[in-house]
Amino acid sequence: TSVFNQIATLTHRQSLELIRNPLFLWIRVALYAALGVMIATVWLNIDTEDPTTLQDRFSHFFFSVAFLCFCASSAAPAFINDRIVYQRERASGAYGPFVYLTANSITSTAIVFLIALIYQSIVYYATNLNREEDRVFGFFGSLFLALLVAEWMVVMISATTKYMIVAITMASMANGANMVVQGYVRK
Repeated sequence: TSVFNQIATLTHRQSLELIRNPLFLWIRVALYAALGVMIATVWLNIDTEDPTTLQDRFSHFFFSVAFLCFCASSAAPAFINDRIVYQRERASGAYGPFVYLTANSITSTAIVFLIALIYQSIVYYATNLNREEDRVFGFFGSLFLALLVAEWMVVMISATTKYMIVAITMASMANGANMVVQGYVRK
């Protein structure tokens, strides 16, 4: 079969696996939605006209990205379980690393898109942010790309170990370090 057929088949199989297993997708979606509700209630109706609330908006942006990226370590168990299947199928010659990486990237990008969309639909208007179309899409784009990078970092870290707890710990440490060096917590 062609590479494109292999990618399509593997992407379809990974998508079905994620939809059917509540631990790998639906718990994550619920977690991000709950974080969205929590952040929306903390920064409910920020007064965007008052210059003294600028720090509140910075806090909102920082914690939105930081918490969501920190929670990306919940992707490690799904990747590690899927990697076991990949190793077995690669050994039998079913497909190679390019096909697996491409299919995994497509699947995880769709999940991150869904998570960012759900989170933004809960948080953006509740916190009274700018309703201009370019600002809405800019916030979504920034959030989506930050989550995508965090997710791929977790996958990269998870590829170095077969133990879920090690992968989650290392990914949490990397995301924690990322939060510290973003510049927000330094005056």
